[in-house]
Amino acid sequence: MTASATTVDGRLAERLDKDEISELIDRYLVTLDTAELSDRDLAWYRRIFTDDVRLVFPIGERVGTEGLAEFQRTARLAWQATHHVSANHVVDVAGDRATARVQLIGTHLDYDTTASGVEHAHRMDMGGYYDVTAVRTDRGWRVDYLRFVVVWLSGGGKPNANYSTAL
Repeated sequence: MTASATTVDGRLAERLDKDEISELIDRYLVTLDTAELSDRDLAWYRRIFTDDVRLVFPIGERVGTEGLAEFQRTARLAWQATHHVSANHVVDVAGDRATARVQLIGTHLDYDTTASGVEHAHRMDMGGYYDVTAVRTDRGWRVDYLRFVVVWLSGGGKPNANYSTAL
């Protein structure tokens, strides 16, 4: 094999790794808007995260996938609807470890709000980013650390009265 073929093979392998990591992040972000679905269970989260994942949010930290499905379901159901969009996945791979920075915009709608013409007072919009690390496992890439940083918030929307930020 020529040196250029090896370089191309290496670049292709790195591209595939980056795509797999980016898909894990996208899968998690889609889950933010669909956490109430019955298939968003422990097995679902284990396809994204290591069993000992460390998650850091503005409201606190949690470690591990045990209880993560219920935590995410509760957070999702604090709002009538949510919509999260990510972009600019910058993924750097170094052997069996990788880091990523992902930009995020999310909208959260109060309960009893129509989806058309939502007034600013009945939604909470935010922008921020995720810092992520991932590791290659025998099951493929998995996220082992995820930190969300809020850059800005807008709107008067509030989660329902039953929502608790207790992790």
